[in-house]
Amino acid sequence: MRVADFLKKYPGDVVVASDADTVASTAQQIAARSKGVACICDSDRSLLGVASVVDVSRALAEHGTDCVSLPDRQGHDPQCGHL
Repeated sequence: MRVADFLKKYPGDVVVASDADTVASTAQQIAARSKGVACICDSDRSLLGVASVVDVSRALAEHGTDCVSLPDRQGHDPQCGHL
């Protein structure tokens, strides 16, 4: 199965968050839908990356609760891959 086939078959099963969303709101979307990741897209719906529950956990461990108010893109650390 190709990714395009999966997306057509299960269109609501992919969590998509905006790069303007906060880490907290993205984590809430992931948890509410019982998923492990969210695709992070820009305003044109172009994929920027993915945020996983591990990324959220690492961000919390390293930055404390301050990280939950950051937009996903601003909280991203390109060297370690965290939000």
